[in-house]
Amino acid sequence: MAIARNLSGEAFRDGVDRGPAVVPTTVVTQTLLMSTRTWLPRSWLSRLLVVCWISFFTAVAVGCGSDDGGASVTDVSDGFDDTVELDTAAVDTALTEPDADADSAEPADVEPSDSGAPGDTAVATPEFCTATAMKPTLTVPYATMAGVEPNLLSVDLYRPELAEDCPAGPLVVFVHGGGWRKGDKADNIVNFATLVTRAGMTLASVNYRLSPSELSTDPDRVKFPDHPDDVGRAIGWLLDRAAANGVDPTRVALVGFSAGAHLSALVTTNPSFLEAAGYGIDDVRAVVSLDTATFDLPTELSDVDNDPEETSLKLNAFGSDPDDWVLASPQLMLNPEDDSPNFLLLVRGGAQRHARVQAFADVVTAGDDSATVHSLGETMTHSEARMVLGAPEDDVVTPPIMAFLRSTLMAN
Repeated sequence: MAIARNLSGEAFRDGVDRGPAVVPTTVVTQTLLMSTRTWLPRSWLSRLLVVCWISFFTAVAVGCGSDDGGASVTDVSDGFDDTVELDTAAVDTALTEPDADADSAEPADVEPSDSGAPGDTAVATPEFCTATAMKPTLTVPYATMAGVEPNLLSVDLYRPELAEDCPAGPLVVFVHGGGWRKGDKADNIVNFATLVTRAGMTLASVNYRLSPSELSTDPDRVKFPDHPDDVGRAIGWLLDRAAANGVDPTRVALVGFSAGAHLSALVTTNPSFLEAAGYGIDDVRAVVSLDTATFDLPTELSDVDNDPEETSLKLNAFGSDPDDWVLASPQLMLNPEDDSPNFLLLVRGGAQRHARVQAFADVVTAGDDSATVHSLGETMTHSEARMVLGAPEDDVVTPPIMAFLRSTLMAN
């Protein structure tokens, strides 16, 4: 694929500049030593003094050349040229007070554009601004429940630093994986947050209550519908505060990995979860499902070829009631008459996983909605599919996701 480069010479893909390259101090020192080999004194003590002097000089030079811009609110390596010190009082107010006019927010003006996702025809694209810095605000509660750890009901916000005249940008909600029993919103998120915010979009990474780490039959344990209830509640909380956070509430996408991909598909096919938060399926434009094959629980749990460990994992999360299995199945809850979002379904592994994903895509497209299956091949592992998301060197998982987000969220 075509590779562009920024002014520092670092490659970037899909028009996303990942910032300037950083030259380690050791490289500078070695270069100077190589160039001065001819005049170094023969005495080992003298040579040692010269080496120390060069190391000190280059460390100071490289350190002065970095533009840290002062202390950040959180210690997040965002990969941008600058970091931004937030006004914490203003941030707290913006994050805790709902918008008075959230329902009347108007979409940004759009202009025709010749660019879109590869293979797309020209689309009308709002003139969103490219960010120069990322503003992280971590562990902001979207709900409180007695006996529930606050972090499980919180969201991490990564917002782009934009000029004052920039229009409100899209919102990307990330839902982590972990088998519905582990994982956290902060896991391996900074690279992806950097890409999303640099493109002028806000990323919100959400947590939700987790089922027991070991298989449990306790009827009072965290299980379905607790997980999608929380995800729907978090999305509603974010949309309630869209204007205060510089977000266009008409341009929302969900990106989920593994169990989070299942939850992202579920809350946009079973309308009860978003409706409980005051919104609907049509409030989400796009869903990216990264490597889940959980779409039809009754079929999957009755499959004799199913992995016993996978079966135990799902019984732990969804219980043993077949009626709940139906309600937790995106493929069975999708209504062809609903205005469903566009789906990008990325899958790796063998034929069984690909067949399950394709079956869901067929149901989506049968209702005249859009679903694209993108195979990551058989050799990539499940954990690799998540770990490379947003990584500068990734040319397998990240490019199709970023192209999809631009084509769906930045189209009129």
